[in-house]
Amino acid sequence: YQWRVAYDPSKDSDLLTQQQFINPTSMKEDGFEEVFNTDSDGFLNRRLLAKADIIAVGDSLTGATTVSHEDMWPNVLSRDLGKSVYNLGVPYFGSMQELVVLKRFGIPKKPRLVVWGYFEGNDIWETEQFLEYQAYGRGWVDFQTMRSVGERAAYYKLPIVRLLLALASVKQTSEIFRDEFNPVHYAIGDQQHECAIFCSYTLRLAMSAEELRDHPGFGPTLDAIRRAKALCEENGAKFLLVYIPCKAHAYWPVIGGSVDAEAFWRYVHQYSADPQDGEAERLLAAMNENMDAQRDLIKAQLPAESFLDLTAPLQEAICGGTQVYYAYDTHFNRAGHRLCAREIARFVAEKKLVK
Repeated sequence: YQWRVAYDPSKDSDLLTQQQFINPTSMKEDGFEEVFNTDSDGFLNRRLLAKADIIAVGDSLTGATTVSHEDMWPNVLSRDLGKSVYNLGVPYFGSMQELVVLKRFGIPKKPRLVVWGYFEGNDIWETEQFLEYQAYGRGWVDFQTMRSVGERAAYYKLPIVRLLLALASVKQTSEIFRDEFNPVHYAIGDQQHECAIFCSYTLRLAMSAEELRDHPGFGPTLDAIRRAKALCEENGAKFLLVYIPCKAHAYWPVIGGSVDAEAFWRYVHQYSADPQDGEAERLLAAMNENMDAQRDLIKAQLPAESFLDLTAPLQEAICGGTQVYYAYDTHFNRAGHRLCAREIARFVAEKKLVK
């Protein structure tokens, strides 16, 4: 499949298109135009490879058209290491789907290393959604429509009905009161910056280890990771999980101290109500206490040579004035992809994961 993308970060970013952003200003961020294609198996590669030194697995932080093809971190990693890297990243996939993809499309290419991109913002929750989909027992379009509008899904697949629903959603959203939380403004030296964060990913940073363990997607996510590692070892490949923090986590050192508690609470709850009796302050306290809980739980499942955390390198870059995510989007920009590739290449060389 082949298609043309003209990406403008000031117009096409997900926080804008999903209307989770309040007052966008003119950001001078580079966009791009490019013709993308999938290989004959449907993945974002220029061509199908029969064999590959490294397989990259993940979601839209691994394979998506928010940067040019050459700037995706698997392709940067290939150049940095001088090894063939095959990209199996698919937007919206969770760990159970990634395990299927690895087994069916990755392992047959006899890789020496599998790099598993784990995104803390939604991997557990997308695993939960996939379990619901399996239990539903019907097609994906029916399932997604059912989740939005209930069991009368067939009517809502009609184009005219979907158009009317979309227009009604826009009108409803435009009438919601929104205060001045997003974007968050911060300074590095004499340079002014801003970033906008995604409400659901950010709210999840307040979950404690106990709450995460109790989540229905957590156990199956861990099981998928364990099975992926075992599958690699059975086939002579090393396994490396790369932990990718959500944007709010990465930017917290520069924005956390300036957050207005009540405005923040209203935003992450999408203006459903006002905070009561110290709720806003308790939410910020929970975030500061639990922000690394998910990372620590995942890290505890793997040996040191199989776990790479990108949080600290991303935070260091941000504190130095480098934007590594788009201002109005949840995804890495070009600098973020390059940092990701650089850290993986450094770790692979240090641990001698690929001879």
